[in-house]
Amino acid sequence: MYVPTRLRSGYPTLIYDSGCRICAFFARLMAWADFRRRLDFVPYQEKAARDLLGSLTQAEIESSAHLVEVDGDILSGPKALHRALGLLPVIGPAYGRLSERRIGVRLEETLYSLGVAIRNRLECLSSA
Repeated sequence: MYVPTRLRSGYPTLIYDSGCRICAFFARLMAWADFRRRLDFVPYQEKAARDLLGSLTQAEIESSAHLVEVDGDILSGPKALHRALGLLPVIGPAYGRLSERRIGVRLEETLYSLGVAIRNRLECLSSA
């Protein structure tokens, strides 16, 4: 599943595993929903992603999705998902209100954990 790489300065960058069908599908869905182009998308397999994630080990890079903020801060796992969803034009405002509630945070963590479990079950992790 192809997700066009977008890497521009001044935008948060979502870094995902392009070798995993679930991760690539999610990134493609996010890119489609990001019609105002507030996010960039780069697979961790590309050098640009590794440059952005320079402070992480290869195992840490492969373990979850990451969002690199404009200032260089790195969010990983559910925190990356939370921030990325909040930036989407239609979903973001409603998602922000939901995530302010404790149930929203639990739902977010549960959905992310479920996605990781499915990813691992399908053996989408690289062989590194």
